[in-house]
Amino acid sequence: MIVALDGLAPQGGEPQIWFIRELSSGLPLRSGWLCQQDQPPFEAFLAPLKHLEWPILALLSDKQTGLVPAVATVFPHLRHQCCQAHSLRNVAEPLAEADAAFKSALRQSVRQQVGDLLRQDSRTESGHAGVLTVTGLLPSPFKTPKAPAAQSAPRSGSPRAPALEAEAVVTPLAHHTRYLLTLKGRPPFRLAGLETYARLQNVAKFSLDLLAQRYEPRLAQLYQGLQSALSPWVATAQE
Repeated sequence: MIVALDGLAPQGGEPQIWFIRELSSGLPLRSGWLCQQDQPPFEAFLAPLKHLEWPILALLSDKQTGLVPAVATVFPHLRHQCCQAHSLRNVAEPLAEADAAFKSALRQSVRQQVGDLLRQDSRTESGHAGVLTVTGLLPSPFKTPKAPAAQSAPRSGSPRAPALEAEAVVTPLAHHTRYLLTLKGRPPFRLAGLETYARLQNVAKFSLDLLAQRYEPRLAQLYQGLQSALSPWVATAQE
């Protein structure tokens, strides 16, 4: 058997509920309320397991001050492992703090370079209510928008066609860039600063690939701005 020992977070000095369960099966072996989190209550809580002489191979728990010596007293020869998730978060804390500062500085740099472009709203039809696609129990009926006769869709050879085609590409790309500045991290494995940096690099590379096909002023502004915003942080990201 491998035994796990853990309790819920106490609230306002109230007694704290604790559980002992077997990890392989998930069965709860013992539960109870502890009024104090020092060594004697933990020893009393663990003692019945020792008296039963069950084949316990190891015990997993957090690292409370009174819990560690209590386990050593009740089970002197038992392997005792502290929670890996807590250990990983503790190990990652300095990196997470550095990454959070990196993300904040990177976001500020990007906004300085391309903030005006990112704040531009896409053009909508006059009278648009601001409601996009609605689904669920009461969905909105799908309607194909029809341009007024005076504003009929331009033909592919007309001067307006390239501008509308560029708008259909550049606007979503700018919206995606703006979204990347809102990414949240979850240490120890997801660091928002590094993720934001890498994905903004992808946007810049994609923009350059598009510019190789056809030049577009807004797209060039986005690419050049991202390059200027990201270049000072190459060494920081590598470090």
